[in-house]
Amino acid sequence: MQSIVHNWYRYDSALVLIMSLILTAVFINIDVKNTVVSKVITKIAPLTLGVYLIHHHADLGPWMWGVIALPEYLSAWLSPIIQILAVLGIFVACIVIDAIRNQLFKFIKLTRLFNWIDSKSKELIGIK
Repeated sequence: MQSIVHNWYRYDSALVLIMSLILTAVFINIDVKNTVVSKVITKIAPLTLGVYLIHHHADLGPWMWGVIALPEYLSAWLSPIIQILAVLGIFVACIVIDAIRNQLFKFIKLTRLFNWIDSKSKELIGIK
């Protein structure tokens, strides 16, 4: 069993939860004046859960980190740049994958089916 000290950075640690709440509080009331930036944020924000789910998937994660192989570049002077590019690449790739999934769901009308199932289940348990 690992100690709390070695797990402070995990997504399920109290420290990460506190930092997440603080970041949410900081960003929740920001009013973006630039319409282009606002539109980009509005388009990308719903896809960020997909980024997390895709890159953290049990089957995809080990494969992806094996392909990227960041530890091989730790001694290189370009290491920080390589790490930033890897993160941006993963983010963009996952955004594209989730956007394709989103469009596919719209195309085959799965969202409508899910909404119907949701409304029927709420009727069954008496929620309006």
